[in-house]
Amino acid sequence: MVRHTVSRRGPNGSCQLAARWSALPFAWIPSLLEGLTVTVTEQSVPSHYDRIGGAAAVKAAVEVFYDRVLADPELAGYFADIDMVGQRRHLALMLTVVLGGPNEYTGRGLAEAHQPLGIPQAHYELVGAHLLATLTQLGVPEDVQDHVRAVLAQVQDQVVASGSRPGV
Repeated sequence: MVRHTVSRRGPNGSCQLAARWSALPFAWIPSLLEGLTVTVTEQSVPSHYDRIGGAAAVKAAVEVFYDRVLADPELAGYFADIDMVGQRRHLALMLTVVLGGPNEYTGRGLAEAHQPLGIPQAHYELVGAHLLATLTQLGVPEDVQDHVRAVLAQVQDQVVASGSRPGV
C-alpha cells in the first residue's frame, strides 16, 4: 500500500510529497527512499499569445492585417487621417490582451474610439474577415482563431454604430 502525504511547502511554494509504505512485504522500500522528496510543481497551460509566438507573431499579424485593410477600398477611408504607426501599436497591444499576453494597453475603450465613426455591421464583418484571413495566412491554430471569433462577437456592440446592427 502506498500513501502520499503533503509534508511541507518548498521555498518556491511548490508542494513536497513524502511517500510512506506500511504494508509487507515491501517494508524495506522506505530505507531505500529515506530522505527522498518528490517536488510537484504546477505547470500552466501556455496562453494563445505564447502558443503563436508572442510579440513577434502579434506584430506580424498586425502588419499583414493592416496591409489587407488599407488595400480594401471599402475600409481604407477609415484610416485616411490616422497615424498608422500608432494605430498598429494600439492594435498590437489589444490583440496581445485578447490572446492572453501581458496587458499594457492604455488607450481609449472600443466604444469611445469607434462609435463616433458610425461603422456599419457590414464593415465590422469585413474587418473581422480580414483579421481571420490574416490569422489563417500566418498559420494560427484553429482554436486560437475560434477564440478571436468569440471576442469579435462579444465586442461587436461596442464598435458597430447603433441602428446598423441587425435587430436594432
